Amino acid sequence: NSEHTVYYNANQQKLTYTVIDDGDGNKVLVDQSQLATGDSDSVISASVLQAYQNIINGYQKQGYVLVSADNLPANFDNNDEVDQNVVIHLNHGTRQEAGADKTVTQTITYVYGNGPKAGQKAADDYTKAYVFTSVNTLDAVTGEVLKTTWSPAQETTAVTSPSVAGYVADKAKVASQSVSHDTNDLNEVVTYTAGDQTVKVHYIDVYGVEGDSYSPTSGTELKERLQTMTGEAEASYTNTLWDYAQAGYELVQAQPEATAGNFDTDPSTDQNYYVYLTHAMKQVAGKPVTITQMINYVYGNGPRAGQKAADSSSKAHTFTPTYTVDQVTKQNVGEPVWTPENAEFSAVVSPTIAGYTPDKGEIEAITITPSSENSEHTVYYNANQQKLTYTVIDDGDG
Repeated sequence: NSEHTVYYNANQQKLTYTVIDDGDGNKVLVDQSQLATGDSDSVISASVLQAYQNIINGYQKQGYVLVSADNLPANFDNNDEVDQNVVIHLNHGTRQEAGADKTVTQTITYVYGNGPKAGQKAADDYTKAYVFTSVNTLDAVTGEVLKTTWSPAQETTAVTSPSVAGYVADKAKVASQSVSHDTNDLNEVVTYTAGDQTVKVHYIDVYGVEGDSYSPTSGTELKERLQTMTGEAEASYTNTLWDYAQAGYELVQAQPEATAGNFDTDPSTDQNYYVYLTHAMKQVAGKPVTITQMINYVYGNGPRAGQKAADSSSKAHTFTPTYTVDQVTKQNVGEPVWTPENAEFSAVVSPTIAGYTPDKGEIEAITITPSSENSEHTVYYNANQQKLTYTVIDDGDG
């Protein structure tokens, strides 16, 4: 009989590890790198386990965090075709550090918007800084800033615009508002404009004042006719003058600004403009005056004594006065002008009446005026001496 013994010797087996970065799209950092070798079915020693832990610890020191790690097998296997492999899954850890500060500055500037100080500073600037701090969260592996956390938003202080005598601010107050680290610097301009301006139009009665150059003291102001207008500085205005004509006045001079112009920008002084008037005069016809001349013709003696000898001669001239009437006082000014100034009654020859002789051969011409009296004349006709004669004729003696 024969007996044979065949001995099987254990093959060397390999234990590998793979490291995968889950935080970088499952990037493989180590692919089946050798961790340990040993005989088939042999026990994996504690030193291999420590080496495995050291690998994990090394990655953690680089900023990784362990997601998962396969447990090491207790024994090497006996599969010569496939190595045993354990997989370590890692992710990127984070760390925090103080970031940069950000300052948001609020500046309020106060300026004159119009007037002689336009563009100049009306008051000291108001300035206040709002500081924001930040904390950066970094990728502990790459150092990349993953997130920045800023301190909370802040509310600015509401700022009341300072008072400037004679001017009005376009913003009485700059309101409070929320600002954060990403707010741009706040720049606000408060503009001061001259307040409402006043224009006054004065009417001056210069009747009787000599010359053609007038001032507010040249005559008498019609105070009850003062016109007052108000408006914004530099705004235009128009004004309808008082209807002075209906009160009997007529225009002498008027400053152009009395009817149109612009409000100025000086809040401390009113604008005063003047209209100079005089009394209008109106020519008014008065009651006519008629001056008459009457010439009567009568017999002065004889059988017809006292009787009308001829038709009377009657003439008349009418004078019309024109008065100059002050249309303010309604009083006559000066003496009237008469039309005509004078007139004439021409000479009148007494008519001829047979057998009689007038005591006046004519009434002489006379010049009369509106103040002349009516006149009446009588021409007497006296009988002439007549002669009565006789004649004797002898018819028998041829």
